[in-house]
Amino acid sequence: MMQWILRTIFIVFALALALQIFPLSSNPPDFRGFAAAALLCGAGFLLETLARRVEIRVLAGAALGAACGAAAGAALWRLVPDAGVLGLGAGAARP
Repeated sequence: MMQWILRTIFIVFALALALQIFPLSSNPPDFRGFAAAALLCGAGFLLETLARRVEIRVLAGAALGAACGAAAGAALWRLVPDAGVLGLGAGAARP
């Protein structure tokens, strides 16, 4: 039962996050938020299925690596100025 409650919370969180990134618009209809939420939920369920076969140390190391990579990316995003770096435009330094 607890597993289904956690899955429901994950789906609600994915939908809220996707709608924050891609807000709904009625003219023209924009469903990118729902598509992003579906992709995020699918990836989460796939990882949950794969995690059942992996040792806890490997899973913890992968989660720590993903968190460190996200933190490094966020730090670099803040460090790159809006004008760009060394003659490169901001579009080349920021995706």
